[in-house]
Amino acid sequence: MTSERPFEDGGALPGRGRRGRFRAPWVWVIVIVAVAGGTYVGTLGNGFAFDDWLVVVINCRTWQNDTLWQLLQHDYWNDLQRDVLYRPVTTVSHVLNYRLSGERPATYRAINIVLHAACCCCLFGLTCAVFGDRRLAGATSVLFAAHALHVEAVAQVVGRAELLAGVLGLLALWVYVVDARQKKGRPTWRYPIAAVLTGLAILSKESAVAVIAVAGFFDLWSVRFGTGGFSRPAADRPADVARGRISSALIGRLVLQRWVGMFLVVLIVLAIRMQVLGMVIQDQGSIPKVDNPIAQASSVGRVLTPVVLLGKYVWLLVWPDPLCHDYSYNALPVCETPLDLRFAWGLLCIVGMVAGGIRSYRRAGGVLWCIVFFLLNYVLVSNTVVLSGTIFAERLMYMPSAAFCWLVAIGVVGAAEGISGRAGSERRGCLVIAPVFALLCTAHVFLTVRRGQVWRSEAGLVASALALTDDSARIHLQAGYCAMNEKDAPTAIRHLKRSLEIMPDFLPAYFQLGRAYLMDGQFEKAIQYLKRFYIQAPDGTGYTTALCIAQAYERLGRREEAKRWLARARELRPTASSAGGR
Repeated sequence: MTSERPFEDGGALPGRGRRGRFRAPWVWVIVIVAVAGGTYVGTLGNGFAFDDWLVVVINCRTWQNDTLWQLLQHDYWNDLQRDVLYRPVTTVSHVLNYRLSGERPATYRAINIVLHAACCCCLFGLTCAVFGDRRLAGATSVLFAAHALHVEAVAQVVGRAELLAGVLGLLALWVYVVDARQKKGRPTWRYPIAAVLTGLAILSKESAVAVIAVAGFFDLWSVRFGTGGFSRPAADRPADVARGRISSALIGRLVLQRWVGMFLVVLIVLAIRMQVLGMVIQDQGSIPKVDNPIAQASSVGRVLTPVVLLGKYVWLLVWPDPLCHDYSYNALPVCETPLDLRFAWGLLCIVGMVAGGIRSYRRAGGVLWCIVFFLLNYVLVSNTVVLSGTIFAERLMYMPSAAFCWLVAIGVVGAAEGISGRAGSERRGCLVIAPVFALLCTAHVFLTVRRGQVWRSEAGLVASALALTDDSARIHLQAGYCAMNEKDAPTAIRHLKRSLEIMPDFLPAYFQLGRAYLMDGQFEKAIQYLKRFYIQAPDGTGYTTALCIAQAYERLGRREEAKRWLARARELRPTASSAGGR
């Protein structure tokens, strides 16, 4: 393997000579930070939304006086009734933020923007280390900074889990790649740093375990392709990049020298997780249908639907508009037949990846790197290996989208080189391709800024989602909740009834519909829906429900029944949040 010095003119990177100043790393870093920060500065005025209230406000109120040791022993949701998640790095980040700035949303979002910019810079460094081309690294990072599919991860405070995992994961890979290119792959002082960063990334968000798989793939990929790059025939590639042969002896050396330590990181994280949560993964049968309908789908649906989801993600990577903050039941219906056009598109995407990977394997390897990086980061959120707590979410593409940005950048830089070669002038290719790439990034900036404004309030998000789909039970629940906040009971009732039409067993909708009828003065109907919820309500939610029922009986003048329900409420322990809302 060739030795690389990613940020030195004496290394393998191009950029020396009369146009080298345009490829200087500090110039690119300034541009990247400006795009990443400038695109999201408009979100600083946004308020808290949805899960921000529980994870950031309510939990941080509860934990603000806890010691660091106590914080490390909390699960992410603080109730163990939702997804079984353990993200202590993210939790500590939220609590420290709360101690410094209280409940001011702007400070949380400012840190998110800083983390996003840092992630883009780490992607620049990783690209330089892997491909040895600052132009490619710059184009990749600028597109990543502007890509509109990242709005949910950056604009929503709880998206910090994605950002921390992204920063720490990409930095770990960057250090690992630089380390792998030293001393013929033998570990240096950088290796333990990469291992520690990987562990912190996984403790920020579980899907960051993909960093270890990507690191292992890099070792094999670099043996064959050295400093990979553009999809050019081998004869046109630089002479200093030679193809290597992957043998069993090589695999043995990699296992002993490079992979054992990274696998040890996984074992340590799993041991910590087991100690805190008492389990490694959540019981797949306990995942609510409203969050992930695949959990209760037929065998055919479980097989076909992940293909549909892949196609949806690919489409949003290509053109991220329109977007939605919630894809729960039944915004993305389960696929029950291979004749579904959505399945055909997803299958076409898979075939395209396989074909592109095979072609790239025979050439320069750049496209192969992109495809495998995407798949390794995507597999744990794809609902194939394990079912996740959500069927689909835009924030889940934060790390996998780096592969798409690489792919676009490879095409852009490759096209510029092709034009320059035919014209006999490097300047000609840049003059032709740069405006096209700038137009693409400008389009993403426009979409990102526009979507960031939608995240300004819950009401705006819900209105945007309703314009996209009328078939989501939870979006109609959220719409009903927002209407009640505006004291608009008739509108709330309409949305909540629609929620129950979509999903008749959706318990939170019964509670909120009972509240809406109570607000509207329809007390008999309020009691009917509140009792339906009370009978099946999860632990810790009966207090508020019993109080509402008592209030309804009081309004009807049925004082004895009101007293009984009030007494029942007093027997129940009050909770920090009501059953159907906050």
